[in-house]
Amino acid sequence: MDNIKCRQCGACCRGLILEVEVEDAIREPLIAEKARPFKEDDGEIYGYCLNNREGQNGFGCFFLVGDKCSIHATRPDLCRYFQPDSQQCKDARKLDKYCKTKQQEVAVG
Repeated sequence: MDNIKCRQCGACCRGLILEVEVEDAIREPLIAEKARPFKEDDGEIYGYCLNNREGQNGFGCFFLVGDKCSIHATRPDLCRYFQPDSQQCKDARKLDKYCKTKQQEVAVG
């Protein structure tokens, strides 16, 4: 596979459901601090959801600042292995463009 460079547009961080592992929170403690935990019936945490319910990025990742990742050096494996220009990436960019267009239409009135 060719090594395709990421556009750093932030669409994947805004438009996808971001579920990460406990190991990711061990590497980056801010995940456990800010993200919503997934818990077993006994209360044990088995992962985290990075999507923000409210905020400047809508439903985007807690760690997205503008179009950049604020924890890039310690980002989760899900993000490390995401393939730029994959179909999932293209779908996220398409959804992101649609959402931005709708936000602009609402703002204009």
